[in-house]
This record gives sequence, C-alpha cells and structure tokens, in this order.
Amino acid sequence: MKKLFAPVLALILILALYAPALAKGTAQTGLAAYGYCDDVESLLETADQALADGMDPKAVGEEMYALAEANGLTDAFNWYIENIAACDTDEYRRFQNSFPHFDQMLPDHISDRTSDILVYSTTEVSDAMKALLADPGAQFCHEPVYWSESDFADFYGVSYAKFKPSRPRAGYVCVIVKDSAQSAPKTSWKEDEEGDFYNALTQHVDELLWELEDDAPILTGNPNLASSFLVFDLQYPFRGYYGSEQPYVKGYNCTVSLTLTNTKSRSAIASITRTNRLGNTIYSWDDWIAKADIPELYEGGDYAGFTEKIRAALIKERAKAVSARKITNLNAGSVLNGILAEQADKTKNAWQAAIYNAGAKDAKLEDGALTFRLRGYDPLLSELGKYASAEDKTAWLMSALTNAAAYRLKLSVPVQDGGVTTKGLNALKQAVEKAASAAQKAFGGKELSAALTAYLFPSPIDGKLTDASDLLKPTEAFSNWMSAIGLYTDTPENALSSLCYAQKSQTLSVKGGPNALAMSCVGVDPASLLQLAYTAVLDAQAYIPKEERFDTHDALLDALKQGIADKAVAAKKKASYKFTVTFSADDLLAGRLPADYAEYLSAFAYEEAAEGLETTVDQLLDIAAIPMPKTGRLSGSKSGTQVTFLLAKDSKATYIQMRSAENNALAVSCFVEAGKRVTVRVPSGEYTIVWGSGPYWYGEELLFGDLGAYSKSDPTRIKGTNYQHTITLESSEEGDVNFHDADLSDFR
Repeated sequence: MKKLFAPVLALILILALYAPALAKGTAQTGLAAYGYCDDVESLLETADQALADGMDPKAVGEEMYALAEANGLTDAFNWYIENIAACDTDEYRRFQNSFPHFDQMLPDHISDRTSDILVYSTTEVSDAMKALLADPGAQFCHEPVYWSESDFADFYGVSYAKFKPSRPRAGYVCVIVKDSAQSAPKTSWKEDEEGDFYNALTQHVDELLWELEDDAPILTGNPNLASSFLVFDLQYPFRGYYGSEQPYVKGYNCTVSLTLTNTKSRSAIASITRTNRLGNTIYSWDDWIAKADIPELYEGGDYAGFTEKIRAALIKERAKAVSARKITNLNAGSVLNGILAEQADKTKNAWQAAIYNAGAKDAKLEDGALTFRLRGYDPLLSELGKYASAEDKTAWLMSALTNAAAYRLKLSVPVQDGGVTTKGLNALKQAVEKAASAAQKAFGGKELSAALTAYLFPSPIDGKLTDASDLLKPTEAFSNWMSAIGLYTDTPENALSSLCYAQKSQTLSVKGGPNALAMSCVGVDPASLLQLAYTAVLDAQAYIPKEERFDTHDALLDALKQGIADKAVAAKKKASYKFTVTFSADDLLAGRLPADYAEYLSAFAYEEAAEGLETTVDQLLDIAAIPMPKTGRLSGSKSGTQVTFLLAKDSKATYIQMRSAENNALAVSCFVEAGKRVTVRVPSGEYTIVWGSGPYWYGEELLFGDLGAYSKSDPTRIKGTNYQHTITLESSEEGDVNFHDADLSDFR
C-alpha cells in the first residue's frame, strides 16, 4: 500500500484499471451506494463508513480515487489525504515543534486557493483510514508562513538557494525573506515596530495572487512541496546628507524586489525591482533621518510582464503534471487539455498555439481511442460567398468569426497503457498544423482582410469627398458602426468622422494568431488634429472684437467641428502618424473595442477641447488681439551691462521688463519670440525682472490679457560692464533667478 499511495502520480495509476467498471455502473454497489461523494469531506466520510462496514481496504482506496476523478476533486483529494498521512510522521512533528516563526503568517485569504479548500486542512478519520493512507514520505502542506534565509538554513541545514524539495507540487510556492531586508533605514525587518515591512510583504504577495487570478500559485509553509520560491526584499540604501549644520539629515531611498525562482533548476522565473528616490528637497524626517516611501511594484508598467512570466511558468508546470496522468474515461478531458497545453508551450506558431490553448471538447475514451473536438479557427469562407457581394457586410464578417469560434476539428488518437501513443501524438500535431495553416491563410486573405479593415476603419462618407463639410454629415452606416463596436463616447459622430476619414493605408498582419491580429494604419495624431482645429478657431475669435465673435455655444462648437474637418482633409494628404490596432477575433465577435484602439480614440478628447474652447473664448479681452512684436528691445536703456534672457524649452512668446529695485522705475523693456533669446543693456544696480507670456498680445498696457501668465523676480544684482549676465526665465527652483507670481500692476 505504501507504493500505491506515495507519489501523487502513482496514486492515479489505478484509475486505468477501475474506471471502466465504474463507468458501467458497478460503482453504485461500492462507495457510491452510500450516498453523494461530491466533495472531499463527504468522500472521506463515505470511505470511512465503508471500512467500518467491512469493505476491502484496497477496493475502498481504488474507488475513492475514481470518484474523486469523476467529481473533479483529484487535486484537492490528494492534498487532503497526503496531509492526513503526514500528520503522524516524524517530519511533520519536527516541523510543528521546531518551526521558529509560525506567527509570521501571510493573510488567511491568500491561502484559500483550491476549490475553496484550505490546502493545509485535514479531516478527522478513523485509525483504519489512517492505516489505509499511511505513507512515511507524505508531506504536510503547512500554513503559508514566510521563512527568513537564516531560519531556513538553520532548519534544513542548507540555504534555500541550494535546497532540493523532496516532493515538489506543480504551482506550489514558498515565500522567503532576505536576511538583509529592512523595515526602516538601519533597521532589520525583524524589528518591524510600525508594521511597514509586514504590510509591504503581504500587500505585494496578495497583489500578485490577485493579478494571476485562477492561475495563482498555492502558498505553502513547507518548502518540500514548493516548485518555486518567492523571494521578497526591502532595502533603504543611503542617498546623502541634507542641511548645512550638524546634525545632518540623512536621506534614504527605498527599493523593493520580488523574484520567483524554480526550486529544481534554481533559475529565476521572473524578477522585478523598483526604487523610490528622495528628491533634491525633503519635506519631513524623523530623528534626522528622511526615507522615501515604499514603492508599489504593481503600479508600474513593467508589472504586467512580470506577472505574465509567472503565469506562463505556472501553466506549464500544471499542464505537465496533469498530462502525466493515465487517461481514463473519467479524466479524459482534463488530461487531454494538459497535453494540449504542453504542446502550446512547445510551438512557436501562434495559430497552432491558439488551437491548443482553446482546449478540447467532448473528450471520450472508447475502444482504445481518445476522441474529441478542437477549435480549428476555420471561418468557412467558401460557405459565405464573396465579401464584396454581401448585402450586409457586417453580418458577413460576424458569420465568419462565428464559424471560426466553433469546435469543428474532429480527431481520434490511439491510447495505450493509459497514455496517448507516439503515433497518436504525431497525428494530433499534424492535424493542428494543417488546421492552423488553413486558418492563417483564410484570415490573411483578401476577403477577411477587407472585411476586418472596413469594420475597424469604416469610411464616414459614401463615394469621394467633394468638400470638408461632407464629413459633418456621416453616413448611417458609420453611426451604426460606433454602436456595433461598443464605442460609447461623448464625442459626436460628426467630429469623430473627420478623424476616421484621415486614416488610410491599413495593413493586416496575422502572424500573431487569432488572438493578436494586428491592423497597422497611417493617419493623423488624434491629439494633434484636435489641437490644430482648436487653435485655428481660437485664433479666429481672438483677432476680432467681441461683437463679431460667435454669440452662441452651438455656433462655436460648429466652428470647431468644421475646423476639425478642414484640418483632417489637409492632414490626410501628408499623413505620417502610424499606429497599430491589435485585437482578437473573439473580441470583435463579442463587440469589444480593441484596447489600443480605445486608447487611440481617447486621445481625441473632443469634449474636453470643446469645454476648454468655450472657457478660453470667454477669457479673451473685448478688443481684438494684435500681432506680436519681433524679438528685441522695445523701450528704455541702450547702454550698460549686457543682459541676455533665455526662455524655457516649452515657453511662449514673452514680454520682459527690468525695473529699478529702488524706485520701480522702468529701465528697459523687450520682447522675445518662442525659441529665441534677447539681449539688452542696463546700468549696474539692483533690478526686479517682471515678465509675462501668453497666446495673444494686446500691447504694452494690456500685455497678454487674462490669458497671460506673469512673474517677477527677487531683487537681482547687475554688475558693471566688465560682466555679462545670462538669465533663464523659469518659474521654478531650477532657474537662475527666483521668481514669484505677478499681475499686470507689477508692470506699471
């Protein structure tokens, strides 16, 4: 019996012998005759009752496994019975008595990862059941405590990096904390008085499990069961001193890292590190120590790649474990899908991988053969007729995608000794290769390419454009497209129509498979198109007096829409903005908008621009703006020390005055256009520099009006003519002179 119940895989071998009899109904005379066995606890209770009634222990053991498989409880059942078997072992007692940190628990809610069963739970059973399950090598799946490096080495006599688990289970993870980790600067993580370290650890582990969802690993405190170690580290590396007097404030950055390593190969599966750095200025410290906040790994853009590496590794582990089981009629589907997942991992062809990953349906083991259906992604174009001739072209496309979603590829492969034969596996691979090639050819052909292009990039007009105003009256088909593709937006159709019109030169790539079809396009930058139209309308309003401007909200928005249309027509001729829309066939069939298409369209923030335009027009002065001066001196001093003004990189045209710090008298005024510099001369002395910038100029009295931004400096010393001064005008600590907010009164 020890050999029968020791390793998990050996336990499953018996299914091949007993499942056929069970399938014919003989199970009703065994355990099933006692009642329902649809969860692990009821199954164990039923088996215990059968033992008490004198049923042969070997038959009880065999039927328990068969019923567990039939009810989809195989994994949970194995975890339960091995925990039961391990409870009386010396290894278990040593672990329970010696483990140094059972108070270092990870949160309970992240340990519950298998069919709502706590994997370290046990069920009370009789001595007869314990004898049946006895296995000296069994390992108990302890609560998900976390180990420190030193505790691990003390207990097992070897570092975690060199440890070899005795019975690793697919998808099991043990958490390790680096000895050098800190809870605060110069403070060991074990001295976590504020709970910062524990919170950071548990939050990062929990976020990882949440992100992985159904693919999340099972946490265990027993390293002998772990297929991977999750290593956590938190450090406060020193940055520098702050302040000019003793005691100095010491500043510490903060670095967090997570690394998942395979316990067998000892190689890193995935790793991520993030650092929060203190800036040049600190605002708070304690006991003359400043520390950066603990960074959150899951907030960064690279976190998705980190989790996907882990997900792929766990899926591969589990597929390999499942595919190694002997096939019975009770487990045919799960074992077959494990085999398919393994094949998906081995192929580099995206279409073949898609077929494998879609799984099988209706798997049955009959007369030594495994029969099933796969999704071949065949759109059955021959049954649909020509796309160009279709009366309803959207319906044609949806029919093709519906066909591609069906499981039409019927296969039958031979099974021998509980496994798919080499010949059968080769036949499976050949069938998938053939189906994948045909599907890729169909999706990449002219018919589907034209259908997908028209669906994703519809024309808002019929025929050729005669005038930009035609774009303000899009076709009904365009309006229907906005709803069909799930595009619910505040952007009116007769504004979005111009953006869509400017798109051209679409090209479909099917290399990524049906789940990553890529449509590249040349068009216009949505934000730039909107900004061009916005600026054109605003300029037109600014350079005329108030009485001549649009007097209604609708008139202003109509002008904005017309401006977008005009700019779109002009931009399309020399369009060079390239973007790619990646989508799956299933997303389109379900009416889901591709994520990067939604991102592209969201950059066309029409509603925000419309509101901003109306607000800005209201802020224009009643008089018309006038052309801005050229770069150079406008009035005042022509001699003295040379002073050159530089503008920030993103600055606008700027008006500058230098006024005496003593009596506020104007010494010199000048103007500098965006991207240029200006040089003036003033006598030596102290001056206040006042300057303003804005989109529209109204002269030296009104300057840039209410839309202007104005600043002034602290008194600034200008030395004699032997010196030259260069001043960068920036309202920040990075500039040459310290500036403050100002208003028009400071220029007089």
